[in-house]
Amino acid sequence: MKLEVIPEPDLEFAKDTYICPRMGIALFDVYDSQRELRRDKINIGAVGTEKGLEKLRTWLEQCGGFIQGRSDTLQHNLYPPFPGFQKDFGFKASLVVSNEGFKSLLSEEVASLIKDSSTREERVRKAVKLYLRPIEFLARNRRAIDVIICVLPDELYDALTTAREEKEQEEDITKHEDESPDIEYNFRRALKAESLRLEKPLQIVREQSLTDKAPQDRATRAWNFCMAIYYKTNQTVPWKLVTDPNEPPTCFVGIGFFRSRDRETTHTSVAQIFDELGNNVILRGGQAYRDENDRRPHLKRDQAEFILGRAIDDYVLANETPPARLVIHKTRFIPKRREKGF
Repeated sequence: MKLEVIPEPDLEFAKDTYICPRMGIALFDVYDSQRELRRDKINIGAVGTEKGLEKLRTWLEQCGGFIQGRSDTLQHNLYPPFPGFQKDFGFKASLVVSNEGFKSLLSEEVASLIKDSSTREERVRKAVKLYLRPIEFLARNRRAIDVIICVLPDELYDALTTAREEKEQEEDITKHEDESPDIEYNFRRALKAESLRLEKPLQIVREQSLTDKAPQDRATRAWNFCMAIYYKTNQTVPWKLVTDPNEPPTCFVGIGFFRSRDRETTHTSVAQIFDELGNNVILRGGQAYRDENDRRPHLKRDQAEFILGRAIDDYVLANETPPARLVIHKTRFIPKRREKGF
């Protein structure tokens, strides 16, 4: 066996290149800050309890200033200080918080849901409905909002998760998104699926993640939180891979599958194309083909031709040149479970 270490690629920022995304932003500013047509203000919307929204306001104010990194470690490169979400350097933008963009949940409804004795699936559905109403209001009546932050009370989080999920799949600004197959029982996925039609990105955080009770230090949490907010805002580009101008332009296509609402037999394909700046467009395909002897979905020839043809057409429209190379990634599809319980 021959082992080979692949060096990490350099990332390109506004003023220079660097290997680390965080230090690259802190030292050389986000990549798209050199563009004339970009947003230097990010309008924040939020949904949560009064207590949760107050914690969010305090946290956003803290993110606007410098936050010292960890001092109790010798691995300082892993825990760099946070420069602050400011217009003058780094992210080269500011977070705009307005009372008009904050919608509070009734404490009685939240308390009732926490004490709800129905199944977890039913509690998740009720929680999605509870948050979806103010999200719809903000998306339709406060169109200037760029990102809607949903603050989840810790007690409600406990009521919506199992012990296994709490241990392995905790969703807050200190963790990566989980890959659980229990889609219908997952509050984050269910809420984002229901709000997809509103075309407003969501960021879901626990109240605990907005305070020093969180397991990670403040600087790390600020990096994770602000990176997510910035990336979700209006096709922003915090950095890009350094590319060789002599290399052929590449169109990256991701193809995945998701179940229909009835979760029975219908499967639908979806393609997401990326240009070399990381900008993306989502294309929806038709119903996927499923052989009687194979539980996994497939695309027929005409379906694949349609999706890839659309992907290439959109790439040409965005970049004014056809790609010389097409790279396709397909997500792993988890067949429907046979058992009823989880």
